[in-house]
Amino acid sequence: MDEEPLNLLGVPPEDWARTPESVRLAVRSLLDIVRVQSGQIADLQAQVRDLQAKIGQTSRNSSKPPSSDPPSAPPKPPKVPRGRNAGGQPGHAGHQRPLVPPEKVDEPIELLPTACPHCQTLFAPDAATIGDPRRTQVWDLPAIQPRITEYRQHTCCCPACRQVVTATLPADAPPGAFGPRATALMALLRGDYRLSLDEPVDFLAQVCQLPVSPGCVVTTCQRASVVLAPSMRPFSRRCRPPHRSMLTRPAGRCLPNGAGYGRP
Repeated sequence: MDEEPLNLLGVPPEDWARTPESVRLAVRSLLDIVRVQSGQIADLQAQVRDLQAKIGQTSRNSSKPPSSDPPSAPPKPPKVPRGRNAGGQPGHAGHQRPLVPPEKVDEPIELLPTACPHCQTLFAPDAATIGDPRRTQVWDLPAIQPRITEYRQHTCCCPACRQVVTATLPADAPPGAFGPRATALMALLRGDYRLSLDEPVDFLAQVCQLPVSPGCVVTTCQRASVVLAPSMRPFSRRCRPPHRSMLTRPAGRCLPNGAGYGRP
């Protein structure tokens, strides 16, 4: 212990021997403090170097996206012009929506020119046309209105035994309050599109005019899971869990036993 202060401070041995013991203890304490602080300074310097390296990272010298570049980042070099105009190049095959045949058009609207834009001559309503008309098709979705089927189960009195008998539902009547198309749509929204429980409720009410509650969505997904489980089981055995269709997961959470679409 006595040699360490001599080596660090360069104190001659004869001077250290004449140093009072209290001063020696103070020197050793100061050396311990310096040693600890030197280690802390080294750690802080390493952190500063790391931070400076991160500050200097941009989308040009790292994998960071361009949106994370600070204002001080150098601008992206301009692209070298290739001498071509933007858009499709001459000779490039166009990609347009093909026209459906006239017999599949729901609402054809015949348009005839009313006047000549060059000489302002008015055309007769029965003016002869030239060639085939230019066809412009506009696609739209029809207004969705739910189709409601009501089963009216009448009650009769048996003429023989005088028992009251109520008609039963037919075998093809769907269980619950929703048919197969509404059931499939709820399962699609919850499973394949990964919507939360409230989002299908809003979509069905606003777009499909179909009032449902979150509990109805859960119950309907349970029925769809039970129906689809036998047909999906062979596929689930061949697929690894990460590649399993997302249709199995949300509906699987709805089932009490934890089973989902395609689960064995």
